[in-house]
Amino acid sequence: MGIEKCDAVVLRFADYKEADRMLTLFSRQEGKISAAIKGVKKQKSKLRNGAELFALGEYTFNDKAGRLTVTGYDLMDTFYPLREDIVRLWCATLCVNAVETVATSQPEPELFDTLVFALSQLAYNEKASPLACLDCFFIGVLSIGGIFPVLNACACSGEKLYYSPKRNGFVCRDCKEPEYIRLDEKCMGILKNEGLGRDELFEMLTTVDEASLKGLYRVLVAHASYCLDKHFKSADFLDTVLFQ
Repeated sequence: MGIEKCDAVVLRFADYKEADRMLTLFSRQEGKISAAIKGVKKQKSKLRNGAELFALGEYTFNDKAGRLTVTGYDLMDTFYPLREDIVRLWCATLCVNAVETVATSQPEPELFDTLVFALSQLAYNEKASPLACLDCFFIGVLSIGGIFPVLNACACSGEKLYYSPKRNGFVCRDCKEPEYIRLDEKCMGILKNEGLGRDELFEMLTTVDEASLKGLYRVLVAHASYCLDKHFKSADFLDTVLFQ
């Protein structure tokens, strides 16, 4: 028997025919899946909300020879406030892009919860910096994926504050390469505590100043891009907004 129901987030959609879409979903129970959803571009479609980017809900499927079609959708959240802030919108877009890159067709509940937490904080936590949300998300993704940067990538006694992609982590001043990113000690302290619970880690990040959050963001995205061999176009756009 194929997939019947699952809780999922829309990572991507593509229009086809006159009113249909193909969805890339990331589900808590089944991992990454593709499914058609028909007639959703019609105004009266009951499935319309379930075909939008970031939509979270319980999807019901018809499985015909391994081809899934969405037949039902129970709304949990649309994270609508994301559409009202360009920075938060693109932070959320980068989150779903990253999950689409690392997710498999196997259940990954921890990764699912990490994504939903990030979307929730970006949409509803107006007091927290979008970069704190994004940094917390990427720390979680890199840790879950087993590709967290090495914090002592050289054997020298100096402080390891210089991130070098080719060394897969942080080295001292003497070992840094021409292309490096320097972090301050507070951000390094956060990385050393990546094993903390998500809520506690996020709380730590909300106490960090914006300049340090930007530096940490640059390291985490650079490391994810290098390890996954993936260029994130959404990160390019964020860079123009954050570092102009």
